[in-house]
Amino acid sequence: MEVEGWAKRAAITLEESLKNSERVAIILPPTPDGIASSVILSELCSQLGVDSEFVVSLPETLLDAIERLIGKFDHLIFLELPPHGPGPISVAKELFKGLIAIDHGSSDLPRDILRVGFDYGGICTSLLLYMISSQIERDNEYLSWVAVSGFRNKCTSKICESVKERSQLYWPDLIEEASVDLIQRMLSAASFEGEEWIMLAISSLQESAEDPWWFIRGSSVTASVLRSKVPEVEAKVRESLSEPFLLDGSVGIWEVDEPHQRFVLSIEARRFVDAAMTFFYDPPLGLVYISAPQDIDLHSEAIELLKGEPEWSAFGGKGFLSMIVDSERLISALMSFKDRLNGILGRA
Repeated sequence: MEVEGWAKRAAITLEESLKNSERVAIILPPTPDGIASSVILSELCSQLGVDSEFVVSLPETLLDAIERLIGKFDHLIFLELPPHGPGPISVAKELFKGLIAIDHGSSDLPRDILRVGFDYGGICTSLLLYMISSQIERDNEYLSWVAVSGFRNKCTSKICESVKERSQLYWPDLIEEASVDLIQRMLSAASFEGEEWIMLAISSLQESAEDPWWFIRGSSVTASVLRSKVPEVEAKVRESLSEPFLLDGSVGIWEVDEPHQRFVLSIEARRFVDAAMTFFYDPPLGLVYISAPQDIDLHSEAIELLKGEPEWSAFGGKGFLSMIVDSERLISALMSFKDRLNGILGRA
């Protein structure tokens, strides 16, 4: 399988790049995939003798986050959504020993950052890190359930099914009792609630990495608190999705109350529409996240649709796009994407 060869090369690259590192910052977005992949990466860092710490950041606040990390870490690792433009990387390259991005996007990144990426539709970063972990340490099969916890409404390719099967072999009772669905909902709830709950979810997964039952129904206090939060948050999500900004054809658009919610709400909305766009109006910025079928390279579409726009930045690939535009041009950009996506989906 193509991804197996990639994982072997990626494992060597990651081990080499962290060989002289003592402390790394794992910078993750507020998504279930970000949570799951950060926990797997932290396990790998520990196995390589490297201390790590988690930093939740949004694309628009990444520069501020980098500045707060100066002097505390020698490497920065960006998961899932690396910087959307050259600015943060140009600053960070002068202040840290190394910069690494682990992602599955098609966007180009500056040469100053080491890219460990696999551009493929219908996958997620937790899957990639699990595949890398399998090459670094044979006993890392136990992490398969953590990888699957980040798949919700996103990881749909045959590669994902293969990892689900591995997880089922290693944790047969877990899969048979449909407990993975509960785990995914817990991570989704944490992502919707924000940084404090995301850190709680990370801590819970770390505690339970070698025993998922501890996370699902054990006496872990943090996991119990998170489980109790799920019904409340799912009610909030349903309420948000019941009031779309616009529904047109195969595309839905929603405005979010908080900027971090645009990611997970778009992912959750894919249960009801073929393509979901969420946005937060934050003058002078317009913040957008788009989820769509895995065969649509949304970054390529952005380059074509926004080539006349004076200022915008984005990172994305097949099935996903995070974008920052001028707030005065936000609605125009949303309408352009809506029409384009309807045109593509109408031909499918």
